[in-house]
Amino acid sequence: MRRAGLAAAVALTVPAAALGEDWSGGYVGVHFGGIDVGTNVDLSEADLNVGARAGYRVDMGDWTLGGELGYDRADLDLAPGVTIDNVIRAKANLGVDLGTVMPYVTAGGARAYTSVGDGSGWLAGAGAV
Repeated sequence: MRRAGLAAAVALTVPAAALGEDWSGGYVGVHFGGIDVGTNVDLSEADLNVGARAGYRVDMGDWTLGGELGYDRADLDLAPGVTIDNVIRAKANLGVDLGTVMPYVTAGGARAYTSVGDGSGWLAGAGAV
């Protein structure tokens, strides 16, 4: 596959740290949202997905640094006999500690497992906690 995009619309995360104090610690969460996939042979499909994630971050004063692993269950039918079954992600994130809010940027890699072979790609994003 040439490209694969993944966007979580809603996420529920349980942070280990109290808001406004220390962002260090582990977290786990579940999420659901949309997945939109395109290939180099003009096949594309979009659908809902569900997944789980776990990560750890270290608060270094004004900055936070962390890592996260995620799994998405997908059931996309791109063509007869061609499906995407799941996606695994590994990413690092860098945040700015603003007290009760932490905006962050993230980047990493993803691997999609399909019925006809597997493919890897990169990911990048931004958000706030």
